[in-house]
Amino acid sequence: MISATVILDSISPAGKRLTTYKLRYPKFIHGEFMTHRMFSRNASSSRAIPVSKLLAEVRDDALRAGPIYWGAEQKGMQSGAELDDFTPLSAEQTKQISAAYNEIYKDLDFPVRLSQLEYLSPRQVAQNLWKIAAQNAARSAEMMIAAGIHKSIVNRILEPFSHINVICTASSYDNFFGLRLDAAAQPEMRYLAEMMWEAQRESTPALHRYRRHRIARARRQLLSRSQRSADSASPPGRRRRRNPRQSLRCPLRPCQLRVIRDRQTLDDRGGSEAV
Repeated sequence: MISATVILDSISPAGKRLTTYKLRYPKFIHGEFMTHRMFSRNASSSRAIPVSKLLAEVRDDALRAGPIYWGAEQKGMQSGAELDDFTPLSAEQTKQISAAYNEIYKDLDFPVRLSQLEYLSPRQVAQNLWKIAAQNAARSAEMMIAAGIHKSIVNRILEPFSHINVICTASSYDNFFGLRLDAAAQPEMRYLAEMMWEAQRESTPALHRYRRHRIARARRQLLSRSQRSADSASPPGRRRRRNPRQSLRCPLRPCQLRVIRDRQTLDDRGGSEAV
């Protein structure tokens, strides 16, 4: 279940747009999403999610994370053509899968009987094996919980079959769309990029007006920062120039000056009365 929603969208008077997304996608593509360093993002942690919540997601066929494109094996990073549902398994494929099943999954409930393998397509077998792996991970998680293991450890074996929620903000998505909308991108990443592209097109940014005092304060900060960098870049044997205004500046605070002024006023009044 991959989704992308624009929750904040603004544009400056100079035409700079800032967009914030709320994303949900399978955890197994989160590493690829993290390679885009121009994003400011925050993601949900599986260490903080209850195990029961992840177990319900992993066991539900509609909520479980999984591939959306079952490509054929070939050399390189990109998969081949998608497997169809009409071509049955060959005799050699049926033999290899049966041998692996008898050795690994003999204690689990296989969704189909071995006698039906010869009537299934490779795509159907792949989907069933993905479901078996999720069920195996769920059972292992339950046994670890029964043994008293903390959820921060138990949830790790459920991550390949779960989703992650991400808040992402950036002022430019051109590089991301250029890479992830390409036909060579991973299908799940390309589907996420398509949903983000459509959400951004349908969103209307609000005009963000800067307040004058904020602009003045930012300008003063930039000037002071440039002055500090210029002072630090001066030769070591040369003394830095002091600002004449700084030498004339009073070191006392306004409240302290007010107290001193009031005392002087009282002293002057007392002196005049005494005279």
